[in-house]
Amino acid sequence: RVKGYAIPTGAAVEHDLTRKCVKVDRVATEASVWSKELEGERYLAWRAMALTMLAADAVGVMDGELGRALAFVKTREKFGRPVASFQVIQHWAADMKVSLEASRAVAVRAAWSCDASTSREALYWARVAKAYTSMCATTVTEGCLQFFGGAGMTWSALPHLYLRRAAFDAAILGGWQEHSLALGAEMLEEAR
Repeated sequence: RVKGYAIPTGAAVEHDLTRKCVKVDRVATEASVWSKELEGERYLAWRAMALTMLAADAVGVMDGELGRALAFVKTREKFGRPVASFQVIQHWAADMKVSLEASRAVAVRAAWSCDASTSREALYWARVAKAYTSMCATTVTEGCLQFFGGAGMTWSALPHLYLRRAAFDAAILGGWQEHSLALGAEMLEEAR
């Protein structure tokens, strides 16, 4: 556990087959970022950077998988026409592209805040980015998996790996619900 946040273990760790996750049992030094005494600005800055990096990874996952899925549906044919010519696929792809670009914008804003703002403001934007990209990444990668049809679920195809990575990014260091609640609590506290 890191400051009250559990690192996924067991089945959740195996969720993403492209990365390894380790459990940290104890702190090597008191000066470490994980130290209980570290409650101030340095911890907030570290937390903001970690959440921003996960949001950026989620954007990369969405971008890569959407590009691959669109290239696939342009060549795949059903009923004598490319699948990409069907209006439902075009609308679905447009919705996914909007989610991707909005996620990219909020992740860039969070990254900028990590560099140019106070630690508290950087954490605010990092939470916004993590919450939003977590929701969008799983939705977009699930949609892209559908573009590949049944072939997307096979071990020889990559779409399921992108979906696993998006789900792992969404789960690590708190999901969208947790960050949304934290943002809401912050706003209520400021309103008082």
